Amino acid sequence: MSCPDVDIFNRIANLDSPRSSSTSIKRRTCAYKKWKAVLAQFSPPRLALPLLSNLKPSVSSPNRASAISSPPFIPSSPNGASAISSPPFIPSNLLVDDGCKKDSTLNQSPLCISHPVANGNVQELLRTLALPRSHSHAQIQSSQRASALSSLYSMCISSPGIADLCSSEGAVEILLGLLNSRADSQSPSSVDMPAWVHETEKALLLLQLLISSSGGCPNVFNHSTLLISTLQKKLLRLSDTSTELVITILIKLCRHPSATAFNFCHAVSETAIPGKLVVVLQVACKQSIKQKAATLLRIVADKNEELDNPS
Repeated sequence: MSCPDVDIFNRIANLDSPRSSSTSIKRRTCAYKKWKAVLAQFSPPRLALPLLSNLKPSVSSPNRASAISSPPFIPSSPNGASAISSPPFIPSNLLVDDGCKKDSTLNQSPLCISHPVANGNVQELLRTLALPRSHSHAQIQSSQRASALSSLYSMCISSPGIADLCSSEGAVEILLGLLNSRADSQSPSSVDMPAWVHETEKALLLLQLLISSSGGCPNVFNHSTLLISTLQKKLLRLSDTSTELVITILIKLCRHPSATAFNFCHAVSETAIPGKLVVVLQVACKQSIKQKAATLLRIVADKNEELDNPS
C-alpha cells in the first residue's frame, strides 16, 4: 500500500462517529431542566385555596342573598306597581262604535273640567287652530295645527270634562272652519299634500270624539248644513281613513236619539252622499268601510221611512 493510501485510511479511521439520537435527546432534556429551574425562581408562588367543606357563611348577615343571585332593581310607582312592566295607555277601537255614545276610554282619567291648567291649554290650542292660513308660513302652520289637534285629542280622550269643555268653547265650529279653510286658488305646488291629508284626518278624528261626548251632538246639529257639505267634500276624496271617519261621524249623528236626527238624516238623503256611499260599496278596499257604508244607507232609509209614514 502506498503512502497516500495509508494516510487516507488513517484519516477515515480517526474520524469521530456521528452523535446518536439518544445522546442529543439527553442533552436537550438536561438543558430544559436547567431553564425550568431558572424560571421557577422568578414565578410567584401559588396560594393554596381552602376546601369547600371548610367554608362557613358570614356571621353578620347569614340570611342575606348573594349579590349575583339577587334580581335586578326595578323602580316601582307610588301605588306599588312596577314602573317598567306597566304598559303605556294606548287608545284603540276608535272606529268600532257606530252609535252616538260616549267612548269607554273617556272615563279613564281623573281630570275634571274645572282644572285651570286644562282650561288654559284648551283655549290656547283652539286659538292656534283658529288662526287664518298664511301662504308664506304654510308648512310651519300645518305643523302647529297638527300638534294642536293631537294635543286636544289626547286631552279629550282622557276626560269627558275636557271634551265637553272643547264643545262649549266652540271646537266644533273651529274644526268645521279648519276643514273648509283650504283656498281654491291655492296651487298644489305650494301645499304639502300628505301633511294636509294627515291634518284633515286628525281634525275628523277629533270631531268624531267630540260628537261622542255629551254636548257634542247638539252643537253639531246647530251647524248641520255646514257639516253635511263639509263631509260630502271629504268623502272619497282624500284617503280611506278620512272616508271611514266621515261615514262613522254620519252614523253617530243619524243614530242620535233625538228628533233633530230625523231631520239630519233627511238632509243627508237629499245630497250626493247616498250616491257616494254606493260607490264606496263598489270600490272600497277595506271590508269595514263597506260595512259602515251599508249601515249608513240602511239607517238613512229607515229614518226617511219613519218620516214619511209616522205611526
